[in-house]
Amino acid sequence: MIRSLVLSIVAGLALANLCGADETFPVVHTDPLTVRVLDGRNGKPIPHAQLTLVGGYDKEDFKRQSWHEAALTDSQGYVHLSNEMANLPFLQVWVLKYPTCQQKPKAAMYSTDEIRRDGLSTPNRCGISTVANAHGVFIVFVNSKLTHDLLSLHPLKTQ
Repeated sequence: MIRSLVLSIVAGLALANLCGADETFPVVHTDPLTVRVLDGRNGKPIPHAQLTLVGGYDKEDFKRQSWHEAALTDSQGYVHLSNEMANLPFLQVWVLKYPTCQQKPKAAMYSTDEIRRDGLSTPNRCGISTVANAHGVFIVFVNSKLTHDLLSLHPLKTQ
């Protein structure tokens, strides 16, 4: 009885090592991930856009917003993800004050592994602008014209 138990444990350990199960969880990646926000109509970068980055392991994490942080794009529309966000398996990007060019953006979860490996873009239903995917870059298309039009309808009061 003890002999078969020992053999089972040894076989299990050997199988775990063979399958790579000795990897730590979660996996820590050192390569950076970047989000870039572009105008879906003309492909121009959206500078100084406020973003909410939400990450998680499953849909429940997104509902609870277990991991989230605010960010601001630079003059070329880029934001570099923190190590915490880059090492979560799924990501959502919410662009404040700009409607996205995809349907139901809060329902979409994007794989950080796919972004890291191939690059990824959200669907662009605002225009014909396209970009080539690049390793480690997640492109989010927004419609800046709608925001501009809304601001012109309700200009800020100046004293």
